[in-house]
Amino acid sequence: MSLNINRVLNLIRRDITYYKRLMAPIILGFLLFNVVMFLLVNYINSNGNIQPYFWTNWFGLFIFIMGLIFTLNVFPEYKSSDDTIKYHSLPASNLEKYSTRWLYAILLFPMLITLTFALFSWMTPGVVKFSTLRNNGFGLGQLLITFTVFNSVALLLAVKRNRFKSIKDFFVVLGLLILSIIVLAIFAKLIFFQYFDGWSINSMTVNFTENFEEVIAPKFGRAILFIGKYLLPVLFWVVGYFKFIEKEA
Repeated sequence: MSLNINRVLNLIRRDITYYKRLMAPIILGFLLFNVVMFLLVNYINSNGNIQPYFWTNWFGLFIFIMGLIFTLNVFPEYKSSDDTIKYHSLPASNLEKYSTRWLYAILLFPMLITLTFALFSWMTPGVVKFSTLRNNGFGLGQLLITFTVFNSVALLLAVKRNRFKSIKDFFVVLGLLILSIIVLAIFAKLIFFQYFDGWSINSMTVNFTENFEEVIAPKFGRAILFIGKYLLPVLFWVVGYFKFIEKEA
């Protein structure tokens, strides 16, 4: 097991050459969509109907849907046994091959989406900028951490899956996301029942955006938060790596 930066760069160059015809229209389509949305929100704002959370709302949708779909397809070689054999025969270690695709799924693609939406929000007058997103909604950091947890599950499924399973795997991850939101909502209602009227928050005495961890921590402990946010993704990445090694056998 070795990790050589030059071999990793060679793998990246190989992937760019091999998949540029596939990725170019996807990236151009994504940018075109943002341009159309940019023109649309400017037109809406010019009529006095300001949409302050326009880009942040679309960002949350895109980072989860597009990010999970991308990660579930980050090993396109696994669509056929011949391509799988060819890919694992490349002159690089398993760690280098796995790290390259990890880099695409966990860092580069989410970073591309985040920077693109941040740029368009910065260019759009009258909307919430990403630089101030910490005080609005769930918070950019919390959103990206939550995405990373579910994206680590998607990466494991991408390694394990067989041909034509990406759609099924996407709904598996989506189901886990929905189930987690439901469980979180139930726990929030049970723990902070004094702030709820039915399923609606009836008090603003607790700032759930800025002090979320400070409110939760005394009841569950910072250790549980740390495990859920930081150790779970690492666990899925390590399991995914060993499943990746099994593909070579």
